[in-house]
Amino acid sequence: MGLTIYLFTSDSQVLATMQEVAPDVVCESRWTDQALSADVCIWDLDLASELPSVLMADREEQQLILLVNERTLSSMSADLLARRCALVKPLKSYTVRAFLELATRTLSLRERAHEADQLRSDRDALVQYALAANLKLQEYDHQRTNFLARALHDLRAPLTALHGYCSLLADGQLGPVSNEQRELFHRMQSSTRRLSRQTTGMFDLIIRGHVRKEPNWTAADIEDAVDQAVYEVFPLLQDKDQTVAVNVAAAEKPFWFDPEQITQAVMNVLENCSKFTPKGGSIDIRGYSVACDFASEFGVRNSRPGTRSSNAYRIDIHDNGPGIQPDLLAAIFEQYTSYSGGRDRSGGGLGLAICKMVVAAHAGFIWADNREEGGASFSMVFPFQLSVMRPMDAASRAQAGIAAD
Repeated sequence: MGLTIYLFTSDSQVLATMQEVAPDVVCESRWTDQALSADVCIWDLDLASELPSVLMADREEQQLILLVNERTLSSMSADLLARRCALVKPLKSYTVRAFLELATRTLSLRERAHEADQLRSDRDALVQYALAANLKLQEYDHQRTNFLARALHDLRAPLTALHGYCSLLADGQLGPVSNEQRELFHRMQSSTRRLSRQTTGMFDLIIRGHVRKEPNWTAADIEDAVDQAVYEVFPLLQDKDQTVAVNVAAAEKPFWFDPEQITQAVMNVLENCSKFTPKGGSIDIRGYSVACDFASEFGVRNSRPGTRSSNAYRIDIHDNGPGIQPDLLAAIFEQYTSYSGGRDRSGGGLGLAICKMVVAAHAGFIWADNREEGGASFSMVFPFQLSVMRPMDAASRAQAGIAAD
């Protein structure tokens, strides 16, 4: 059963999450009587705390969902919470999906008027218990997110200090060191730098949806970002006697991106490839300008190099390790994908989830494939033009030195 959904909000995060779950949702910033015919009405109390009177009426043919933040949730009346569904912002896609599935089942049941009244009563009671439990789960999820964000924030300071201490020791500023000691300090320095980057990526992943963080747009050289990623991961490659072939061409047009974030994304993919590539194996990195259609994922995947109409940059990273289970090729970039260990690379931990976040922030695409000759392949495509990306305000453009479109 398809649902007709009207969403009343001015919150861009809410709209983006709803469009991900229900692409046909109709969004309005103020009440319209056309919503009376909708199966589901979703009202953001931050838009207006006073609900239209027609929404307050109990109407069996329509479901009403209220969007609240933690502050307004505590002030809502128990009677209203008992009669109406409530979702706590910022929204999570899996929570919205569960509520819409519940609304579909509820409306389907109501269409079958011949069902016993007792069954209806029991069903409504179970729905209320489920809603109450869901609110608690959302509250616990927010508390977990806040705790992890604070912990990661506090962890970054000692990591930065440790990196500085390693630098002092490696440079001999605290006394003479042997070549072996210097090499060890450089490895420690590289490890703390990688851990610091990973911690920053995890922090950004956790606060995503709570705080909007724009990339630090810079007209940088993509070759430098890839080289830095290889340098960071080199100790891991060296320990497994793995070789890396790098063939990264300069971008054919000015390329704006966040060097730190792109380095992090490439580094995370390289770490994944190194982890699952056997000793003595090889990893290939290619970077080149492409022409592609960003209107569809198919158009991006089939991007072609070496044309005058290049509008994006593509990075391919191949390894000769075990492939990825075909049914998990898409899920490998999700932060909750399970990892069964061994040679099964169905889940790459948080590293690949951070890659997906970085690529999405640059309005790009990332995907994984299995190679015919064996091994896995990871590809990232980033648009050159900022007009393809999320809009920047005038102040941000002026600070970055970007001319108006």
